[in-house]
Amino acid sequence: MRERPWLSNFFMLMMMLLALLCCTTKENKQPPTINKFRDPQVREIYELKDRRDTKGLLQHLHQTQAELREEAALALGSVQNVQALPQLEALLSDPIHEVRKAAAFSLGQLYDSAAVNPLVYALEMEKNDTVRKEMLEALGKCITQQQIDLLNQQPADSIPEMEGLAWAFYRAGIRNVYDRVSVQIVASLLDTTYTHRIRLAAAHFFARTKGLDLTDHFHQLSHFAGRDPSPHVRMAATLALKNVNTLESREFIIKNLLKDPDYRVRVNALQALQQFAWEDLSPIFPLLGDSQVQVGKAAAQLVAKKVSPANFEQAKTALEGLRDASVKSILAGALLHHQPDDEVMVKELTVSLEKTADPYQQSLWLSALGKSFLAYDRLVEEAFSTKPKILRTTAMQALVELRQSPDFPASRNEDFADVLKRAVTSEDQALIGIPSTVMQNRELNFKNYFQDPGFLSEAKAKLSLPHDNETLQALQAAIFYFEEKDELPEVGNPFNHPVDWELIGRLDEEQEVSIQTTKGEIVLRLLVEEAPGTVANFVSLINRGYFNGKNFHRVVPNFVIQGGCPRGDGWGGEDYSIRSEFSYQKYGEGSVGMASAGKDTEGTQWFITHSPTPHLDGRYSIFAQVSEGMETVHRIGVGDKIVNVVLL
Repeated sequence: MRERPWLSNFFMLMMMLLALLCCTTKENKQPPTINKFRDPQVREIYELKDRRDTKGLLQHLHQTQAELREEAALALGSVQNVQALPQLEALLSDPIHEVRKAAAFSLGQLYDSAAVNPLVYALEMEKNDTVRKEMLEALGKCITQQQIDLLNQQPADSIPEMEGLAWAFYRAGIRNVYDRVSVQIVASLLDTTYTHRIRLAAAHFFARTKGLDLTDHFHQLSHFAGRDPSPHVRMAATLALKNVNTLESREFIIKNLLKDPDYRVRVNALQALQQFAWEDLSPIFPLLGDSQVQVGKAAAQLVAKKVSPANFEQAKTALEGLRDASVKSILAGALLHHQPDDEVMVKELTVSLEKTADPYQQSLWLSALGKSFLAYDRLVEEAFSTKPKILRTTAMQALVELRQSPDFPASRNEDFADVLKRAVTSEDQALIGIPSTVMQNRELNFKNYFQDPGFLSEAKAKLSLPHDNETLQALQAAIFYFEEKDELPEVGNPFNHPVDWELIGRLDEEQEVSIQTTKGEIVLRLLVEEAPGTVANFVSLINRGYFNGKNFHRVVPNFVIQGGCPRGDGWGGEDYSIRSEFSYQKYGEGSVGMASAGKDTEGTQWFITHSPTPHLDGRYSIFAQVSEGMETVHRIGVGDKIVNVVLL
């Protein structure tokens, strides 16, 4: 066939034009970066929520647009005003299932038994599984011991309903509301035929409900602690074994769970072992040097609880081979607590304190020194020095703990009272707050040493909300103790920090943030639509470079890492506070929440969870989720630095 090059070139040109047109069309069809707050009515509802305007939100419950009724109902879950109960109850029969679900959530957030009967009645009428799930969990938050049969008798015929029922029993259990029947029902849910979320709720019920004797459920719990495919279920089932106080349970934990490949299970196994008594600590010693430092810390904390005259030398030998300061200092402090007059140990700890320039490592050694009265004068010196605040705070905490020891020398009681007065009048938040807690201890009877406690009120006059909220709470309680008043008034923050809607308007609903640390990178996905006020605050601090160079000041094994404190000791904040924001979000692995001293007191401090922590749900704002870098989160230790935080 005769070639036609011009035709070939023509088709090639047409294909290129078509490809260009397709690309342009596709690009033009992509929606602009938006979030739901471009809608002024949605933004108005969130403004009312931020101002805790219950009356204004109730008016929006009558909107003809279902999405707005839903937003208003959810907003009331953050306000938590019982005056909204009747109208939320009415919404349980709304024609739109999303609205009914939102109403159920917010009724649960009231934690009021008056919501129980409306929820039970609505459950009888409700056909939608996802709404029934939310209603059941809300019922668990509100049910009382006298009403527990209403929960026990709830049917659950679908997976969502069973999940709702499992979490309902958990929510009731952590409030110590349960009976023999509910324990049996939850036990039946701990079965691999059920979903991960159902098993997780059942395992957490057994791990966190107080007063349970689970001896009869040992074989079931040990099976899931050792074999469940989900490490999250294994962790909770492992912790539940603390409620099986038998030799068989202890031996199972030692032989099986201390070897689990997931370090978080090993941490929980060590915590479960704290309930048992035994003298031979040798099975624990290998974990002091675990490759995951958090395991080493948990092991040291366990040994610290179990050290006795019978195994003292055994524990002292284990100390000699340790390298990590966070692990070694815990064990050294425990040994010094048992032999507080050991001058050699005090000298060794003092050398360790003085040969490091890192204030966080110094605070570890200072805390260990604080187990001996031989270090009393050094602790006083450190508490009132010009050194980093973390050291002053640690020293004051150690002094307070020393004073509460039954071996504290009576000859120094007057001197210690002077130290407390000096601290309270220092105008340092931690040095005021920490002594205020011990001054309320009736057994120590500080009324004998402060005939005129007027200095407490003088110190209070120099504090202000919202900056000093936590300190004010402690100081106010001390004042009421000295004035012999019974009812402590609530220290509440007034509205003082409106949401920056212009900033929120520039953020994508999937906006990500990169946190560079000395241990690696962590990437967060911000929950812009669930927690706009918290996100706006966090991003504005990022834009100021606020977090750059600050440290993670708190790390609890298999719980959280926490940062954002301007003081570096957990007592710091700024001259504003933001509102708590609660939503359907649950605390799972890598959830990012705001630290607080109570509702509506959040500011600059935030934390990331190592694993599911459902006891925080609905109590601490969740505003982000780790999308990359959980391995970094697990490596972070106290004192590790936040290099910088940037928007992606």
